[in-house]
Amino acid sequence: MTITTTALTQEQYNNLRYELIKLVEEGGHENLDLYPDSNGLVTTGVGFNLHESIVLNKVLELGLEIEDENIRADYIIELLPVINEARGQTQAEIQAALDAKWLELNGEGEFKIPDAQTVRTIFDALADDVFEPALNNRLVSEGITGLSGNGGNYSLERLALISLEYNNGNALIQDGLKNALKNGDRFEAWYQIRYESNGDNSAGIAKRRFFESSLFGLFNSANPTVSEAENAVDGFIGHLAKIQSVENQYGSQVANARSDYASFVNANNINIAGVGELFKPIAGYILERFSPADGSIDLTQFAHSINGQVMLGITDGNGDIASSVKGTAGDGNDLLVAVENKSNSFSGNCAQQRLKGNTEHKAPIFIAA
Repeated sequence: MTITTTALTQEQYNNLRYELIKLVEEGGHENLDLYPDSNGLVTTGVGFNLHESIVLNKVLELGLEIEDENIRADYIIELLPVINEARGQTQAEIQAALDAKWLELNGEGEFKIPDAQTVRTIFDALADDVFEPALNNRLVSEGITGLSGNGGNYSLERLALISLEYNNGNALIQDGLKNALKNGDRFEAWYQIRYESNGDNSAGIAKRRFFESSLFGLFNSANPTVSEAENAVDGFIGHLAKIQSVENQYGSQVANARSDYASFVNANNINIAGVGELFKPIAGYILERFSPADGSIDLTQFAHSINGQVMLGITDGNGDIASSVKGTAGDGNDLLVAVENKSNSFSGNCAQQRLKGNTEHKAPIFIAA
């Protein structure tokens, strides 16, 4: 298996990288103020964590124009205890504490990045000097070369990975994801990003992961091959319990991701898909795979009529396999497939009869209007 990337020029990549991080970290704008992030960490710019000395160094050098490396080193020693002490305090308290220390050290001014362009300058320096090399090291150490930035390999897929690296590479780019990338298993890599990278069980992080996994992409192209379709369906069924748990808890965040990240996804033709939309490109394959083994009916004849959702074994709060938009203006002809528990009930208006397969590899199928 191979992962085909969506190539970008270096300029495109760098610009999209900044817009992406600005969106997921700050809602699409630069933050010139000091503030506590969701964990109380003192932050500024586009998610600049000032508790990290390497980040603080770039802010001092490029944001506050302390050019002398030795002076910056001394300032970091003095500033870090104040920053650490300010963790969890209010925005006003953080700013007051850092301004006071800055006045003591520098004799004038306030501790603040002056403008949005300077934020971009700092970010580019951090990305190029810290986060991109860190990501490359993780990939190359595992023999993963196709997605490394070395040799000009800039792509939408790498953007998804650099967003994870920026968020917390040590925690998020671990063996599951690295093995998938090494093996060229696009579905598994997509799965690891979407479903296995939210250790804090946060709705906001789930929203971000829906975005990042969509940026990475579930298939190599809009017309997946049979082998891609087979691998994706096998992988989905293998991870069904985890996928169902995440989707039932956080699936509503797909709509929030589409709204909050609209400027990026619309400009770059990214589809943040809900669980019922993931397999629409391979509805024909699914119909063929789960058709009755005795050949009593060829379900592929209905592929053209599937204009709604494709639900592959995911049950709702009532234990039914049903479209998530059932009964709304967006409802269409849905393909509902019981792949794990063949006694699952289906919820929908019957357009075709329920069809049961007659081997353990077949599953009940319901086409609902």
